[in-house]
Amino acid sequence: MTAAQEKAPAVGTTRGELTRSLESAQSPCVGLSAVAAPAWKRSATLVARAALAGAVLVEATDDAGRPGWILTADASTRRLADLAEVERAVDLLESRA
Repeated sequence: MTAAQEKAPAVGTTRGELTRSLESAQSPCVGLSAVAAPAWKRSATLVARAALAGAVLVEATDDAGRPGWILTADASTRRLADLAEVERAVDLLESRA
């Protein structure tokens, strides 16, 4: 058995055991506090909503190292500073569609 196999979580036979195994192995939220998980879920939801409205939304960091979001819809591209601003922009996109 290799070192990687020893560290890998055991895959259970029930759905719950398999889900827990996958979450612990692949979730970007592993090790984050309970407060951080909703922000991750919120951002994933906004990316999906933007895609359904025909836009592309990506998380990016500018040259100064500030986090932000880039929203591209139709022929326009906008830089958005935070999730609240992203949510307003996606709401506008959905109202146009």
